[in-house]
Amino acid sequence: MLERADGYARLWFEAAHSHQRHSGTPAAATHPRVVGLAEVDAEALVDIDDACFPGDRRAFMRGWVAPPHLTVASLDASGIPDGLAVARPAADGWRVGPLIAPEADRAADLIRSIAAAVPGEVLHVDINTGNADAVAMARGIGLSPGFECIRMYRGGSRRCPWSACSP
Repeated sequence: MLERADGYARLWFEAAHSHQRHSGTPAAATHPRVVGLAEVDAEALVDIDDACFPGDRRAFMRGWVAPPHLTVASLDASGIPDGLAVARPAADGWRVGPLIAPEADRAADLIRSIAAAVPGEVLHVDINTGNADAVAMARGIGLSPGFECIRMYRGGSRRCPWSACSP
């Protein structure tokens, strides 16, 4: 929450960026380059996530991408995973995160594929507000902005190499 940022800063946490929750029921669609977890090497998805986060959370991610969570991956032209989205049920729909994609259009494909797997459900995605392409993508597929928070790290943060990250 924005109002708690000063308290965390006194504990040597540094602001990396703000993110805003976007929610809605986007149009469901499948895409030939978006596949389910059973069709990819889960370790490749852990590698994608590892590129975007400080510290080691590889063990956490191995469990996070597994059932009962819903995981989809995007593939590059040669069939190698280059993005992922993980969704989990919530009281008011489904929370999507992390969402990591090489470009905003691919992020939209991942979100629409999640929507196809849980038809009619509200999806909630936290979007880095400094990433104009990701914000435009979220709004373009019908997600509306809600509350805003600041992502803070202690000991430095890592810059995600992709343009449409929303870790």
